[in-house]
Amino acid sequence: MHGLVMVSTVVLLVVHSPAGQATTLASYGSAMSFGIALGAGLGGIALAGAGYLALGVCTVALPLASVVLVSIRRLGPARTSALAGHCRAAVANGGIKGVAHE
Repeated sequence: MHGLVMVSTVVLLVVHSPAGQATTLASYGSAMSFGIALGAGLGGIALAGAGYLALGVCTVALPLASVVLVSIRRLGPARTSALAGHCRAAVANGGIKGVAHE
């Protein structure tokens, strides 16, 4: 599942970013590294502070907080259809440079 999400995220970023591919993917990689480091730090603090129970609470609470944040700015049906059309057009035109297709 993780591999599917990572590949689709990179494809969507490259297709819809107004910046160049290198800039977009470098920023994405930096944001991912920052998130991993922040998550490791928060997990360590939770584990050291209150043990495995707090770590379990964070494991449930943080994804739920993400769902709330995404739901605040969710896509409407018109934007979802437009996004699907752009993705189909990109695949029909031979895909995206530098991305392997099977």
